[in-house]
Amino acid sequence: MKQNTKKIIGIGAILSGVAVVGYLFFRKPKKRVMPFLVAEWKKDIKMDSESSIDSYISIGLDRTAQSVIPFKKGTYNWCGAFAGYGYVMSGFNKQLAYPSFGSTYRVGRLADYGIFEIASVPGLGDVSTKEWHSKNNALRLKQKPNSPSGLVWMPEPDDILIIDKPNAKSWGAHVAVVESYEPGAPFINAIEGNSCGTQPSGYGCGVDRKKYYFESTKPNDVTSWIHSVIRFSPLDWQSDVSYTSIED
Repeated sequence: MKQNTKKIIGIGAILSGVAVVGYLFFRKPKKRVMPFLVAEWKKDIKMDSESSIDSYISIGLDRTAQSVIPFKKGTYNWCGAFAGYGYVMSGFNKQLAYPSFGSTYRVGRLADYGIFEIASVPGLGDVSTKEWHSKNNALRLKQKPNSPSGLVWMPEPDDILIIDKPNAKSWGAHVAVVESYEPGAPFINAIEGNSCGTQPSGYGCGVDRKKYYFESTKPNDVTSWIHSVIRFSPLDWQSDVSYTSIED
């Protein structure tokens, strides 16, 4: 009897270990989005690279640039479209991405469960999106750190970075994507579109890499800073789920 009990305990421990490993892998997917954005950065995309920018808008927002306005330099803020392009290419649920990545306001509302409150999940039916995420230990996360010490959780690759600027709206002014962060550093490394920074050919404007500082750590001559950091749920990559907004 004791021998059988030991076997049962041993099997239970193994299964528990597998479950924990599976949970950690599922909860924290690594670099789903970043490979697609880095590939675009390597192309040295400039502000006048109209065909590339059109593709970010049509893939990331599911609408051609022409349906918004014919793309010309300075006529459309495509930073969110570039982030959306990376997310959609990585398998992020398109119903969530298409209406959200076009503005900092909508991205923030999505992170706060302010839109698409009801999820139609295979096997579960219509459920509260937030409750479904919570029961799976997979809530969306959002924080507004003023300094490195104000971080509640460490930014990771693929997290959304909302950028603030003087006189911007309360929900921020620009969308970038976290490429890396060294704990304690005064800045977060990001990759972005529709901005100026480091490109393969040197400093330039289009798709670039940049360091974004916290408001309390930014040099005096820097005119933009971190507004908030967003991490979407791994469940947001589940393509067979459809969503409804209560306001619809």
